[in-house]
Amino acid sequence: MRWFGSTCVDDFPDDLYESANYRVQKFVRKWAIVLTRNAGCRGTNNVKMIVEYWNGDHPEDKISVKSYYRNKARLEKGGWESFFGLPPRKRAPKNQPPETMAEPPLSQEELKQVRALLSKMNPPAQATA
Repeated sequence: MRWFGSTCVDDFPDDLYESANYRVQKFVRKWAIVLTRNAGCRGTNNVKMIVEYWNGDHPEDKISVKSYYRNKARLEKGGWESFFGLPPRKRAPKNQPPETMAEPPLSQEELKQVRALLSKMNPPAQATA
C-alpha cells in the first residue's frame, strides 16, 4: 500500500516504485491518483469532467480521455506492475469453462472392434425392408 498525498493505493508495488527513475515515478504517481480517486466512474461524460478538472488543477501535467481509458485498461489487465514495463500478471479469466481434455485417437485394432460392434447393432438394410 502506498500513499500519494491524500490518495491511498492498495496492492501497489512499492519496491518497483522506489527503484524506478524519476520520469517513471512521476507517470505512475499521476495515474495512481487519477485512477484510484475515480475508480467507480462510468460514462464518457463523467470521464470528460474528470479530465477537465485534472487539467485545470495540473496544467503542466495534462491527461486526455483517450489516455484515461488506455491506462484504466492497462491497470485492469496487468495491474500496477504494467506501469513499470513488466509483463501483465496472469489473472484467472472470468467465466472460463472447465478445460476439456481431448481423447487420444483410436488404434487400428480398436477401430476394427468398434466397426464390428456397430455392424451387430445395425442390421443390414435388406433385413429391415
